[in-house]
Amino acid sequence: MEIYKLKTWMCVLVLCFVVVAKAESGGGEAGGGEAGGGEGEAKESGAAKEEVLQDREYREKNAKLLGLEARIADLNTQLEKLVEHKRREKSSEKVRVMMDELVTLAKDRNAAIKEHRELKKYLIYRFPNMGKVFHQKYGVHEEASVEQLEKAHGLDEMLTETKLLIEQKYRPILKDRPDVKAEKIEKEKDEVGKSLRLVQ
Repeated sequence: MEIYKLKTWMCVLVLCFVVVAKAESGGGEAGGGEAGGGEGEAKESGAAKEEVLQDREYREKNAKLLGLEARIADLNTQLEKLVEHKRREKSSEKVRVMMDELVTLAKDRNAAIKEHRELKKYLIYRFPNMGKVFHQKYGVHEEASVEQLEKAHGLDEMLTETKLLIEQKYRPILKDRPDVKAEKIEKEKDEVGKSLRLVQ
């Protein structure tokens, strides 16, 4: 898990460096076009400048979105580890400290998810031609409480949910099916009743 976290942060850093380098090189390209003579050149230069600014804004916001994705993934792995350590811990003092850490991590995660959702909406509406890319590229993250996060990472919760799912799915089938045990008990009662009558 540590290697995954290290790789994630390295990717974010490289992406940030690339965005900054492109932004610096892109800023110099649109600079001197307005000093030329004609009004048409000024309009073209203004449109080109606007396009460069939009492109820069898109890259910066996209880099921030990728950074939030990495942060959410990192917080999820930290939460999983902390939940596992909490389950194994016997000391109530250490469990209390771990619960405090869980609460702060959950708050950070929920804040990052909220910021991610808002930034994603902004980019989708600001750059509508990239909308399909956002829906395919980025997953949906849901905010959750500490209890929900603990349950999500627990075997007990997984087994309970599976049991409920099976009961829900097969309940209509079991209702329509005759009760074999009840029929067998009735037959035994009838046979016992017949054998008692024969003996009397």
